Amino acid sequence: MTSDQKLSFNRQVIVRVLYIIAYFFLVTGLPMIVGDDWGELAVYIGTGVAAVLGLFLFRDRVIAGLKSLKEKRLKLVLSVIGFIVFQAVVVAIATKVVPGFGDSANQSAAKDAINGSLMVATILTLAVFAPIAEELVFREAMMGWAPGKVSLTIATLVSGLLFVYLHASFTLTGFIYYLPGTASLIAIYLLFKRNIAASMIAHIAFNSLSAIGVVTAGMG
Repeated sequence: MTSDQKLSFNRQVIVRVLYIIAYFFLVTGLPMIVGDDWGELAVYIGTGVAAVLGLFLFRDRVIAGLKSLKEKRLKLVLSVIGFIVFQAVVVAIATKVVPGFGDSANQSAAKDAINGSLMVATILTLAVFAPIAEELVFREAMMGWAPGKVSLTIATLVSGLLFVYLHASFTLTGFIYYLPGTASLIAIYLLFKRNIAASMIAHIAFNSLSAIGVVTAGMG
């Protein structure tokens, strides 16, 4: 690696670290600062800002990824469908054998929010802004920098475990619920050679289906 390449690499790492810090401040720190009365709205605003900021910082990676997918659209569609089926099978089995499965605090909060007074903002955040921001943080920022197999393996484990923890706090039922989806997103990101656009589209598809399911159940 030449001195110019090292400098470019170091800059990329710094940008990624700063974005990770900004993300957690916007999504978790800001709601704590404003308090319970404005906390829910702060989460929506913070997530939206984090998504826009990430798209700006990693715009070259996103654009390159979208261009690359033009010739791989069928592969992406089949991959998304395959992983949706995989998750559905795991959830169906877990529902039968794990007591209280599917009752994680994060899942319950999402259902309450979707059926609450800020339904439109909740659905937009859940189905669009959160997937974009989370993929840019947990995949691109945490995994995209890794230059070799060892560093990529470590980054993948850290990214995956942190993602599951933030969604499920490592309760047994929550861990089982979110692990298949997390593994699916990581697999798609790596399957498409760290194409952040691929995992973003997959994440949007997964969350959109979940939102549709919750809304449909609430109307029933």
